[in-house]
Amino acid sequence: ITEASVRNHIRIRPGDLFRAGMTNPDVHALMKTGRFHDVRVELSQEEGKLTLEFITVVYPKVSSVDLLLRRPDGTTLTAASLQIKEKDLLKKLTIRRGIRYSDTQRQAGEKALREHYEDKGYYQVEVTSEATVLDGKMAGNVKYFITEGEQFEIENMAFEGNESFDTDDLMDFVKARERRRWYNPISWFTNDGRIRPLELEADIERLETYYRNRGYLDAKVEMTHTADTVLASDAYQQHVKTLNKARADLEILEVSLADEEDKGDAADEDRLDLLEDKVDGQEDVVEDAEDELEDYLDDASHVDLTFKITEGRLYH
Repeated sequence: ITEASVRNHIRIRPGDLFRAGMTNPDVHALMKTGRFHDVRVELSQEEGKLTLEFITVVYPKVSSVDLLLRRPDGTTLTAASLQIKEKDLLKKLTIRRGIRYSDTQRQAGEKALREHYEDKGYYQVEVTSEATVLDGKMAGNVKYFITEGEQFEIENMAFEGNESFDTDDLMDFVKARERRRWYNPISWFTNDGRIRPLELEADIERLETYYRNRGYLDAKVEMTHTADTVLASDAYQQHVKTLNKARADLEILEVSLADEEDKGDAADEDRLDLLEDKVDGQEDVVEDAEDELEDYLDDASHVDLTFKITEGRLYH
C-alpha cells in the first residue's frame, strides 16, 4: 500500500489550524477502507511546529483458510467430517490464501457458506469465523466454524386462516412444495420438497404482498414446521453425539498413524500395523454411526409445514 494511497484518505493538510479530535475522521476513513488492522496518530512538537505521524498497520496476507465442523459441545472436527465437500465450500469464499486479509471478506464468507448450505436444503445452519491474532498482531490464518444442521423434507403442507382465498390460489404464489412421491410424477419436476429458510422467508413476503394487493393491508403471514422439534429431541442429540465422538476418535488415530509414517525407516512396523488396524476398525464405527443417524432421519426428517395467515379487514 503506497504512501500516496494512504494520503488520499487524509484530509488534514500542512498549514491547517490544529484542534483536538481533528484527526479522528481521517483515522476512521483509513480504517473504513478495510485494508488496515490498526491506525493511530502520534503528535510531536519542535520549535513551534506540530508534526502528525500517521502509523498504519496493514493486514497480512492470508496464509491458510480452514473449514471446521462445530460439534454440539463446542469442539471441532476437520473438513473431512463436513457433509458438503471442502473444495465446493472453498469456491464460495472470496478470501483465499495469498490475498490481503480483509475483515469484510471474512464476514462475507460466513454469509456465503450459510446460504450455500441453506440452498442445499440444510436447516438450522450456523457459520462463524475468526482470524488468528498472535502476540497482539493479526496473523494470516482464517478459520470458519460450521454447524450444518440437517436436511428436512415437507411431508404435509397446509394453509390456515385463508378464509378469503382458496389454498390452490395461494399455492401459485409460494415455492415451497411437499416432498417428491412416486405416485405423483409432477412433484419430481416442481420441487424436491426440502425446507430452505431463505425460500420460506420469500414465500411469506409473497403471500403478504398477494393479500395487500387485494385490499388486505393488515395481512400477516407466519410459518411453522416441526423440524425444530426433531433437532431438539433426545434421540437426535444422542445419534449426533455418538457420530461426532466416533469421528473425533478416528481423527486422533489418523494423526497418530501419519506421525508414525513420517518417521520413515525409523517407524515401528508393529505399531504401524496396529494403528492401521485401529483406523480401519474406527472407520467402520463411523460408518455404523452415520447409518444409524441416517436411519433415524429417514422418517424424522419428513416434517409438517403450515402457513398461518391473519387476513385482517378488507379496505376499499
